[in-house]
Parts: sequence; structure tokens; C-alpha cells
Amino acid sequence: MSKRAQLIADEIQRDVIARGWPVGDVIGSESDLTQRFGVSRSTLREAVRILESQQVAKMRSGSNGGLTITMPDDSVVIGSVARHFAHQEVTGSELLEARVLVELRCLELVAERMDEARAEALRRQIAETKANPDADTALQFHLLLGELSGNRVLALFGATLAQLGSSRWAGGMPDGPSPALDPVLGEEVVSVHEKIVTALVDGDLGLARARAMGHLRHMEHYWTC
Repeated sequence: MSKRAQLIADEIQRDVIARGWPVGDVIGSESDLTQRFGVSRSTLREAVRILESQQVAKMRSGSNGGLTITMPDDSVVIGSVARHFAHQEVTGSELLEARVLVELRCLELVAERMDEARAEALRRQIAETKANPDADTALQFHLLLGELSGNRVLALFGATLAQLGSSRWAGGMPDGPSPALDPVLGEEVVSVHEKIVTALVDGDLGLARARAMGHLRHMEHYWTC
């Protein structure tokens, strides 16, 4: 990677952020950008590859093409961080400490902001997990708590930690497909999730917290590689 290409990529990314990340907007054609930065096509294309790998922008062909601002994919971020944690051999205890901090705060925010739409979303998720009690549907419960908290930062951090825990539980890769799970354990997880939702919808945050804490402590055993 050339230093010039990296500098160009950094400048374009700063510009995208300053503009409010308008997905779909065209930054410029290859010809426009080579002239703007005073570089060769090969250097610009290297900068474009950096931007594409960072999910900032993508070069599109055609009469209306050009370097186009793209939507970052949360799953790529989550998978990348989860792989980093796996490489660092993050322990089950470390994962538990972090998940308690993040998920219990999400739980509190969901309780504070509980309305019929949130209650229905939680009930629907439990019904879906009962119909298909595996690691993927169980994971969705934790992702939903983050989403319903209304805090996008907590939601992303919570999703990253939950993904790592789920992949360890299932014995899969951090962002790979989950294999089949032991039916008994799957049913236990569904039951606990349902009890947490019942407490939340009933307005009993203390009980919901206690059930969530017990669930996370129980699952720590399955997160230990």
C-alpha cells in the first residue's frame, strides 16, 4: 500500500463524514478524482480499494457511475472485532464482565422506554425462538435488546459481545454459521429469555435484571474456549 493512496483514502473518508455520510452520493468519477488529487489511475485505484475494504465508498461503472458512498455493514464490524477477541484469547470471565455492563444497561433503557411496540417486538422474538431454538435465533434476543434500548453505541457493542458469546457457545467461527445445538440447552435458553421478557413487560426491572444476570453467569461456562 502506498502512502499517497492511504492519504487520499483518509481525505475522502473525512469528507464523507463531514457531509453526514450521504449513502448513494457520487464523490466523483475516476477521471475527476485523478485530476483532483493529481495522481495516476493506479494510485487512485489503490485508494479506492482501501475505501471499499473500509466500507466507505465503492467505484461503480456506467454513465451514472463513479466513486459512490456506501452503507457500512454492522455485521462486518462485529465479525472483525469478534475475530480480534478470539485471536487475543479473551476469556469467558472477561466476556461476562463486559456483557454484564452493556446488556444490563440496555435492559434498563428498554424498561425505561417500554411501550406496546417494544413489548410486541419482544414477544414476537420469543415466539420465533420457540419455533426454532438455535444459536442464531437466541442471539437475536440479545441484539433486539440493544436495538430497543434506543442507544446505537450500546447496541453495536452489545451485538459484538453477544456474537462472540454465541459463536463460542455453538462452537463456530465468530461470524460464521452456527451448527445445531443441544435441544435441552436450547430450550433452557428460550425459557430464560421468555422470563426476562415477562418481567420487563410487567415493569419489574429488578426481576428482569436478576434473571438476565443469572443467565449470563450460567452461559459463561459455554464461552470458555
